[in-house]
Amino acid sequence: MIRTRSTGQHFVVFMVALVWLGGCASLPDLSSYTSSTIRLQSAIDSSGQVVLASLNSAKKALEAAKATQAATYKKHAGDFERHWKARVAAMDALVAYARSLEEIAASGRSGSKSAKAVAGAVTSFAESLGVVPGGQIVGVATDAAAFVYGQIAIIRAARSLQESIDATTPVLERLVQVIDKDLDDARKAFVYASDATKKELRVDYGHTKKAWEVLVDRRRERLERLHLTLADEKVSVVSALNATEREELEEIERRLLAVEPEWLRYQTKLAAIQDREDAGMEIISASQTALQDWIHAQKDLAASAGQRRPARLDGLADAVVEIRSLVERWRNL
Repeated sequence: MIRTRSTGQHFVVFMVALVWLGGCASLPDLSSYTSSTIRLQSAIDSSGQVVLASLNSAKKALEAAKATQAATYKKHAGDFERHWKARVAAMDALVAYARSLEEIAASGRSGSKSAKAVAGAVTSFAESLGVVPGGQIVGVATDAAAFVYGQIAIIRAARSLQESIDATTPVLERLVQVIDKDLDDARKAFVYASDATKKELRVDYGHTKKAWEVLVDRRRERLERLHLTLADEKVSVVSALNATEREELEEIERRLLAVEPEWLRYQTKLAAIQDREDAGMEIISASQTALQDWIHAQKDLAASAGQRRPARLDGLADAVVEIRSLVERWRNL
């Protein structure tokens, strides 16, 4: 009996020790998580630079044309640059959060001290976005600040790193919404700048544009009246026309040929602006996708911490690579 009891006690002690060791097990290597967050930071910054470059381009075009709107676009560019610098600082704080987790994981700490360190990093991220106790996040729910700091209190009170990470995910998800909204605003500013550039181009080529459109309309009217198509006219199937009718069509064609080189220059420039706009919009959309992929990675990190496996970062890595490719394409346009 004594022997059996001793064996049973040893088994219980072994199981308690095993549970204790499992609870105190360190996180897996988080260097990939940190590096992915750094790449996300760079991608978000690139989105802002694309918008700022477009605003400055619009401003220069308007200044060159001595347009009255130039001062407005100069102000827009200045306002956006100041605002975006604050968002770049917020992404710096997000990187600091990822680094703090990596350092905690590397050190093997998993108790309440590590939870407090996580809470401090999340607080810095919230403050970098202008979210302070008693305040609110512009464009998000009015009780957002209360939720954020209530959740930070839960993180700080956590007894283990695992608990703190579990409590961190909801607050990070809410805070990332602020950056996502900023990207929505960036999209509007980008389209605003692109539209201004197109408008100024239309002014510069106003005479050419009007002349081309008038001649094309006149040719269409003549062909419809004569029951011909443009293809018929081009292959000279006009045997039924009298001399006057033929001269009218030939005169329109001569004028179109004279205007065509300038018209094609206008179309080429307009297409280039549109290509840059399309590419820029793709960059902003891809940045928003990358933000959501980062949140998914954060959620998986919370799950992987208990399973002692690396967080799944494939989606985030792919999104960041796509942004880099889009930015390179935009710069080459």
